[in-house]
Amino acid sequence: MNEKIYNTHIEQMNHNKNFISFGISNSKESFLDWEIVAYFYTAVHLIEAVLCKECGIDSVNSHQERKEYICDFTNVFSHQVQRDYTVSYTHLRAHETL
Repeated sequence: MNEKIYNTHIEQMNHNKNFISFGISNSKESFLDWEIVAYFYTAVHLIEAVLCKECGIDSVNSHQERKEYICDFTNVFSHQVQRDYTVSYTHLRAHETL
């Protein structure tokens, strides 16, 4: 495991969680779209930290590649994680074109 990469993902995950907790929640305006994006990327960094620590994967180059790793490592990622990642990413992509 590359501890530096693992720690970077954990730090970014925590940074995103802080953004959600303090930045968005304390706003008088509704930024639901950005909150969803922040939650998604919080999960992405957690997934990448797990890939690094549990699977020895230090670098993921695309959402498709990440999805493939999630599906390949069924001993690490449950079917629910596989489904939730796929649904979340597909939903976010669909709204990018709006």
